[in-house]
Amino acid sequence: MFPLTEENKHVAQLLFSTGSCPRCIFRFCGVDLHAPYKLSYKELLYELQKFLETEKGELILEVPNPPPKKIRLQELEDRINNLSQNGEGRVSSTEDGNIASKTSNLNVCNVCLGILQEFCEKEFIKKVCQKVEASGFEFTNLVFSVSFPPQLSVREHAAWLLVKQEMGKQNLSLGRNDIVQLKEAYKWITHPLFSEELGVPVDGKTCNMPRLFQASQKQTVSIH
Repeated sequence: MFPLTEENKHVAQLLFSTGSCPRCIFRFCGVDLHAPYKLSYKELLYELQKFLETEKGELILEVPNPPPKKIRLQELEDRINNLSQNGEGRVSSTEDGNIASKTSNLNVCNVCLGILQEFCEKEFIKKVCQKVEASGFEFTNLVFSVSFPPQLSVREHAAWLLVKQEMGKQNLSLGRNDIVQLKEAYKWITHPLFSEELGVPVDGKTCNMPRLFQASQKQTVSIH
């Protein structure tokens, strides 16, 4: 079942319009159920677009060129206003029954920088597991440690301020603790995939170091 409700629709539309991916939209809407995050990106995009459709069968798409480095709140608001006034970034679902096919080449999410897009899909996990298996180590469990780029904190804070400001107009509040942390969402998605591929239990932590795969014999394989 799709986890967003009508109460989330305005925030979801706001974030989607500025270039946020479906999983980041879930995070900022406080979705703490694991199952929705585990769906494939293609499925999530399709379901989100259906959810955001208007009665006329239109939806707001991602901004073609989201800010590459810094999220400026005023710029984001200006983009949204322009979309609303000019009708740009909309597409009618009647033109093509398969909406998702029109947006298959998506931009990298302006909040997570793709971490909750291609870097947690099965294809990427399989490549990582192939490198682990190629190391030749034998292990009965695995510790997966991953560090995220520092600029993600800045991007997340900017997105939070934008959503908080918008919700304030509706007399609603959004605390930092109401947002699902990126590292938690990443664990929910990737740990079952790693365990399935490698056939061992997986433990994970997030810290400021290169991505590491640690065998039970204390032998470590570093993946850069």
